[in-house]
Amino acid sequence: MAAQKTQNRQTVPQNTPSNDYNAGRADKTYDSIASNGENRGGTRFDRWIDEGFQLIPLNSQCHPLKSWKEAMEERPEREKLRKELKMTRNAAVVCGRVSGNLVVLDCDDPRIAEKLELETLTVRTPSSGLHLYVRSQRVPEKKQGYNEYALDVQGERSYAIAPPSERKGVEGKPDGRYEIVKDLPIREFEDILEYLDEKLPPITEEREINVERFKDEIGTEILKEWVTPECSGHGYWQGRCPFHNERNPSFTVYRDGYYCYGCGRHGDIIAFVMEHESVGFREAIQILSEKTGVPPPTATKKSRKEKRQNKRERRRRGKESKFMMLWTL
Repeated sequence: MAAQKTQNRQTVPQNTPSNDYNAGRADKTYDSIASNGENRGGTRFDRWIDEGFQLIPLNSQCHPLKSWKEAMEERPEREKLRKELKMTRNAAVVCGRVSGNLVVLDCDDPRIAEKLELETLTVRTPSSGLHLYVRSQRVPEKKQGYNEYALDVQGERSYAIAPPSERKGVEGKPDGRYEIVKDLPIREFEDILEYLDEKLPPITEEREINVERFKDEIGTEILKEWVTPECSGHGYWQGRCPFHNERNPSFTVYRDGYYCYGCGRHGDIIAFVMEHESVGFREAIQILSEKTGVPPPTATKKSRKEKRQNKRERRRRGKESKFMMLWTL
């Protein structure tokens, strides 16, 4: 009996192959640990409680069962937290200082995770996205679509669903479990945003100009790859909208963009690919580049220090122009 208890307390190996999530193989050992915790009178989430994370119970659709505000501001004692989680199979980790400066990088596209080159605790979502767990001395606020990538930064006053939670019955999202695919120590940073800017550089003013040239060079005829023209007029053509069911064509393509008179969707060619293919801004540009042979616009990297200096300079010029305007009145 003593040998059996010792066996149940074995921990998960710390070195999982880096390409586990590409192979689609979750860490099965952690599943047994979660169930063993329940058998010993604990919870499925004892590991995260012992890690020092604040957690909040969720229902089967992953909606909170208690106040978010309370969870984000104060962490209860461990035994009280275990009692709260014992009656549920789902929970979320609250990010930020309340969980020891935890930040979760929510990558909808696994290719973004590969670009980050992070060896850290990684969780696969039911939608096949990846959650990368890190700690940052400077904890950022929640940021969606960071630097125009398919990446959400879950920082202060945000959360991430914790494994081994199971999502069921959420409209528009697949059912499934949150599973650990890289069981590694959580990597620590002084400022995670500086690392992200290095790996995923932001768009500069020069880049914005190049993007406009890129769109002009491709044109809107590329949309015929997805929409079959059924009628045309002076400076436009129409087809059936790919975003909703319709009998008569109302999806109208002009020289510089599109507008659907049936559902109201509109935008340029990049916006179309982003929505139709469910990808980020840069991934959409890459798809268009591969289809047309037009090289993607180049980016100029700027450090966070340079961006702050440019921002201060714009503010200074704005104040000077405002002063001159008042002086001339």
